[in-house]
Amino acid sequence: MNEIEAIQEVIRADWQRPIPQSVPAVAEDLRHRHGSGVGAVLFYGSCLRSGSDRDSLLDLYLLVDSYGDSYPGRRVSAWANRLLPPNVFYFEREWQGRSVRAKYAVISFADFEAGAGRQAVLPAIWARFSQPTVLVHARDATARRRAEAALVRSIATMALRTAPLIEEPVDAVAFWTAGYARSYRAEARIEGMARAAQLVEPRERYERLLRPALVTAGVGFAETGDGRVRIQLSEEERRRGLGFWARASAATRLHTVPRLAKAALTFEGGVDYALWKVERHSGVRIEAGPWQRRHPILAALPLLWRAWRRGAFRRA
Repeated sequence: MNEIEAIQEVIRADWQRPIPQSVPAVAEDLRHRHGSGVGAVLFYGSCLRSGSDRDSLLDLYLLVDSYGDSYPGRRVSAWANRLLPPNVFYFEREWQGRSVRAKYAVISFADFEAGAGRQAVLPAIWARFSQPTVLVHARDATARRRAEAALVRSIATMALRTAPLIEEPVDAVAFWTAGYARSYRAEARIEGMARAAQLVEPRERYERLLRPALVTAGVGFAETGDGRVRIQLSEEERRRGLGFWARASAATRLHTVPRLAKAALTFEGGVDYALWKVERHSGVRIEAGPWQRRHPILAALPLLWRAWRRGAFRRA
């Protein structure tokens, strides 16, 4: 078994994880909403980790062939998705006598693959999808292969970007925790090392991934004999790697306001959602009034500008 096959084996094991029974039903509704161009649906996030759909929004990604075909008669939505992918939407449905709520993103296969690769500056895709994900739907074998290949790429990119952060011998948990903590900083989120460590579960998954991910990423390492590895990078490689994170932080801050403004327009209750995200990530609380909730298009940018002036999005 080569390194890529070892990563694929972990991904396929993730796909067998139990998920809430509502998830396939929600995914089916979303496929009907966006048409036959939906090639794959990925489920990830806090509800996957908890195994419950009761305490949070389901998180799903729809991978589509093209944006034009995903929004029949909605050219503005297709244009916005193409300009600043992904589009993010709110969805809810009745399930066994209660409401199930979801947040889902629409992104093309091509944009998802690019966002998973080493050329992507924003960590939003490669950091998120190096974590466990379940393939809820694949239209055919080609869609399944493309989704799996992008997940492999995400894991390798996360390993590549984490390696320069590591100076001492490290085990798998400490390695991946350092990477997720740094990605939180790049995304201007207030969660720190403790929250990042909670993502590295189950431990065995990340232990299985560490060495094949480093090899696939082209990162040299040496075994220390006690289960840890020593990352082998030149000073120049480490300097460039740390410089990448500075660029990632700046690029993420640059993208944050337009992304949240777009979410405010596409979500039901989107202004409150956007401001909740600001508070969750930065600790800065901004209240919206009734007029701003009734007029999200006019309110979104001024509210987010207020958040910016109070220090949101500026953590590095």
